[in-house]
Amino acid sequence: MDMKGWIKAARLHAKLTQQQLGDRMGMSKGNVWAWEKGNHEASLDQLIKIAEITEFREPFPGTAAQANVKSSSGTGAAWPFTSIDENKVRSLDDQQRAKLERAILHSADAVSLDIKKD
Repeated sequence: MDMKGWIKAARLHAKLTQQQLGDRMGMSKGNVWAWEKGNHEASLDQLIKIAEITEFREPFPGTAAQANVKSSSGTGAAWPFTSIDENKVRSLDDQQRAKLERAILHSADAVSLDIKKD
């Protein structure tokens, strides 16, 4: 599913109008319309907020393509992801790391994986 389709599906899942979603996002109906038409793309922060508002649990658009980043860390088995660069993840600042963690938790929840700490 592409971004515009994901945003519309999330909005419809919550039975919201473009105006209602825009109001909850702190923006105009026109912004939501532009996302759904593909005229503009929502940021990761905006996608996370849409997921929280609508309780939509489908994976974020493009996550499979974004996961195809090649590992260059050379750490072998210590790093469990073969398609994600350990050095790039470790170099993220606190805010970027928090965004990544929210996206991972959201995507895991969408495919019924329990990876949260107890």
